[in-house]
Amino acid sequence: MKTNPGLTFCDFLDNVKNLSGETHSNAVDLMGEFAQRPDHNNFYPDEVLLLIDYVKHCFLMISGINSFLGYTRTQLLEAGPSFLYSIRHPEDFRIFNQKIFPTNMSFIKDHSAENISAFTFTTNYRLKSRAGTWLSVSHRSRFLKYLPDGTPLVSLDFLSDISHFKKDDQIINIIEKTQGGQRSSKQLVSTFHPGEDESRISKREMIVLQCICDGFSSKQIAEKLHISIHTINNHRKNMLGKTKCKNLSELVARASRTGIL
Repeated sequence: MKTNPGLTFCDFLDNVKNLSGETHSNAVDLMGEFAQRPDHNNFYPDEVLLLIDYVKHCFLMISGINSFLGYTRTQLLEAGPSFLYSIRHPEDFRIFNQKIFPTNMSFIKDHSAENISAFTFTTNYRLKSRAGTWLSVSHRSRFLKYLPDGTPLVSLDFLSDISHFKKDDQIINIIEKTQGGQRSSKQLVSTFHPGEDESRISKREMIVLQCICDGFSSKQIAEKLHISIHTINNHRKNMLGKTKCKNLSELVARASRTGIL
């Protein structure tokens, strides 16, 4: 299956189910292989361990699940990964599905010649506990099995409750590479802000915004899009109003920060 960098997480889940026979589903062997890695100790401080088989859409292993979520291991094994997706905050899942996962897959495609399991993908989101409260959770993933094109087959995931210090709803996505048993410098960092309604910006306004970010002047954009400068200025004014930005510099910075382009 060729990895599509624009693939959403939900599309990936639907497609990967067709890869029968592609995974190595022996949890003991997988964890044994991971334990031999020099960097495995850097990946264990968290509270909930999940070993996920994306092809069979099931958990191969779960531990520590009672620590803060309130669900038993048996309940989670029977419900499967889709249950954890369902109790994620809808806006946070939308951002992961449409922005974070495609970004990660694009990164993997660009680094498919490397050892993909050396990369750690970390993000955060809100997850509803059995008690009905929203918890801020840190989620770290390492892909243990994958196709030659980087398509994930099995991942090792750790969830940590960070509610005691994470009070805002900003989402951060970080990609790191481990070398020689130590985490190296960050490869990619992106931030997202749930609730910011960028969808109100029209497709034409998005094109104009992209041109602005690329450094084009209003005159150059008008010539490029075959419309008047007056129309370009109206688009700029409308985008500032919709996003409540004070000027173009703030608009461009926000576009970069939220990854809307």
